[in-house]
Amino acid sequence: MSKNIKTYNEKERKKGSKNKRKRRLLKERKRKKSTPKKEAARILRRKIRRDRERVRKEMYAEYNFKNNNHIVALPPSMGVEKDEFADDFIDKAYECVNFNAGRLTIDMEKSSRIWPSAITLFCSLKQWVEMCPSKYIKKGVSRPIIASSTPIDDKVESYLQFSGFYNYVGRQSTGTNTGPLYADNEIVKIEREMKKDGYVKKDDAIYSLLKLYSSLGAQDLERIYANVFTEIFNNVLEHGISKVDQGYWSIAQLHRKTGIISVCIADNGIGIAKTLLTGPQRSIIVRNFGSDNIPEGSLIEHAMNDSISGAMDAATDVKSRIFAEDKYPRGRKRGFGLKRIKDTCARTSVAFGILSGKGYLFFDEKGQKVKCGEKDKRIFAGTMFILKIPAKQ
Repeated sequence: MSKNIKTYNEKERKKGSKNKRKRRLLKERKRKKSTPKKEAARILRRKIRRDRERVRKEMYAEYNFKNNNHIVALPPSMGVEKDEFADDFIDKAYECVNFNAGRLTIDMEKSSRIWPSAITLFCSLKQWVEMCPSKYIKKGVSRPIIASSTPIDDKVESYLQFSGFYNYVGRQSTGTNTGPLYADNEIVKIEREMKKDGYVKKDDAIYSLLKLYSSLGAQDLERIYANVFTEIFNNVLEHGISKVDQGYWSIAQLHRKTGIISVCIADNGIGIAKTLLTGPQRSIIVRNFGSDNIPEGSLIEHAMNDSISGAMDAATDVKSRIFAEDKYPRGRKRGFGLKRIKDTCARTSVAFGILSGKGYLFFDEKGQKVKCGEKDKRIFAGTMFILKIPAKQ
């Protein structure tokens, strides 16, 4: 009997302690009651998330993925790493992203060179299909299938394997493998980013490649690392949508003959323009343009020049913001990110470009605008940053 009483008393004591903890937590919550300013910020963040989910839904609603096969034949050289191929790349990217069919076949048979920017583009298509929720597709229509033909050139086939592309999209090679085309320390392969802190490892790997092979001095290399890569990874981490993986991917590679190191970092978000127009600085942007019907290329350029941001914590009073530091840690001074990237690239002689949604913008190594515009439909399923860093001779 005493044993039963003891057991009962122990249960009551534990229950009483639990209730005391609950009462203490409630008191602490009351003491830390949200201020009107914090409550307004919380409501704004919730509205932004809702608006961005609506935009994402509308993007998928444009397509019905009919049961036909859309074939996109690639040019011999596919990429934006060389300026003369940029127009062809944008046109082919437009064809790929807007396939609106039950099957997309990328015809690589005549390809003699696939650049990292093209690899990044094809991985965005894989992400686009994986991200397509069944509730956004018309009833009775399944997710589309993406396939690619085997290149005739064995070196191209080997590169698709060695770059990590085949592993990323889950394809087995059917061609002849000529062996590695690059040393392991000459390329940072594209791969699925499955861990939240995976960007740290990838960021360090890109830095190591640049330290070995770029012509940048120690100070310029530190500027690129601290101001450019920090901001780009901040962007893709914030705006990429986690589902199958973390929603971003990257590839970097030395090109000895061309004399550059190309770095491509991308996310699967809704794009810079739509992020800005659903962000906390929307009213400032609309006031400056006089409308919310703004060409996406122009809006990306505006973000570059006028220090605006679509980040959740971006300031709504841009004119009151001042920056004087040459470097800054992750997460600070939101609203100056794209401008900081542009200015640092110009200072270090790095050519830089963005493809995002329907828009594109490219600068040369002197910071002069080379190309800016938009298509009537998307040219990239998300946002891609492209850097062309001078390599050692």
